[in-house]
Amino acid sequence: MASLRVGAAKADITPDWPLTLAGFAARTEPARGVSQPLHVRVAVFESNECRAAIVTADLLWWGPQQMADLRREVAAITGAPGDAILFSASHTHSGPQTSTRVASGIGTADPRYLDLLRERTLAAVHAAVADLEPVSLRRFDGLHDLGFNRRPQFDPHGPVDPVLTVIRATRPDGSPKALLVHYTCHPVITQEPLVSSEWPGVAMTLLEADFGMTALFLQGCCGDINPRRPGTNDSLRGTDREVVQEGERFAATIRHLLAEPGSCLDPIAPRGTRTTVDLPVAALPDEATLRARAEEPGVTGEWARALLDHPAWRVRAIPLQVQRLDLADGLALLAMDGEVVVSYGLHVRARTRNRVLPMGYANGMTGYIPTGNIIAEGGYEGGESIVWFLLPAPFAPEVEPILTAAIDRILG
Repeated sequence: MASLRVGAAKADITPDWPLTLAGFAARTEPARGVSQPLHVRVAVFESNECRAAIVTADLLWWGPQQMADLRREVAAITGAPGDAILFSASHTHSGPQTSTRVASGIGTADPRYLDLLRERTLAAVHAAVADLEPVSLRRFDGLHDLGFNRRPQFDPHGPVDPVLTVIRATRPDGSPKALLVHYTCHPVITQEPLVSSEWPGVAMTLLEADFGMTALFLQGCCGDINPRRPGTNDSLRGTDREVVQEGERFAATIRHLLAEPGSCLDPIAPRGTRTTVDLPVAALPDEATLRARAEEPGVTGEWARALLDHPAWRVRAIPLQVQRLDLADGLALLAMDGEVVVSYGLHVRARTRNRVLPMGYANGMTGYIPTGNIIAEGGYEGGESIVWFLLPAPFAPEVEPILTAAIDRILG
């Protein structure tokens, strides 16, 4: 049987100067402090002289404009091919903006912060490669009850993905080396003007203190999944107090899961593949419409002016990246660079009997990726969100069969 080595490391990516936070248009003041620090975490897998790397960060998303260069630099350090390098964001709404193509209301990218992020990410990658050592993998599957479908006005029993999956890398002496934690829920509890890694970051930090290893959080397809206020069909909103409470509760569920036997995962040579699928949009706005709307206040006017200034953005299809990363026999990740709604994640789970874990917020950001039903229902995910991503028009209903077919092809 092939042997497996894993290296893991983390670095602090918390800005130490005031900047605007990304994710909430209603939060207009710059960050005035830090409640929970931000980190980038890296895991490098090596087997049969093949390598793969996962880079996770406490960010809203990775800026798509930096992805190609950063991927090349990580490939040069790790020796992993570009298709076997996956960048994942927790999607915290209390960190800096990293994209230079979004409306200003959800944060403006600071070049100084982008330099800090690149520098500390590459330092963590170097440290992870230097940390490679033999491990075995075990998988643990359970449930957690934080997430709920945030569109109850359209369907009070909308789909949700409560599955929690933990992968533990263990050294030959039995000590834990690293964790991969996969769950599906927006980190949007607090809108305070404070930097925060939100409940996933709190949980990963607690687990690292408990077990003396690195814990990476992998966000699922949570485009329409929010934290639920207990006993209601409403989103949980609060302060750092509620963030810590839910992070502690999430960590407790993971500890309980790790006390179970789990299942052994046999090593394979890690491998990755990426493809791009073009998702059609509905009718494009004409020049006269854009000029009229450019006079409107707020984000609508900003959106129209951006499309007038950048005619190349007025395209009839938006590219979406889909990446598959195989890490072990019975474990693969399928990641997309969008705010993908949960139905696509459930399709991946059903199609692969849960062997493949679906992920959004990976390798950049395109925008919300709805299903045909959500487009017909409307609402934020169904089309209203396009102004924040400076997309030319809402997606057409055909995106669902087109994307589902592309997912099925890459799943094989």
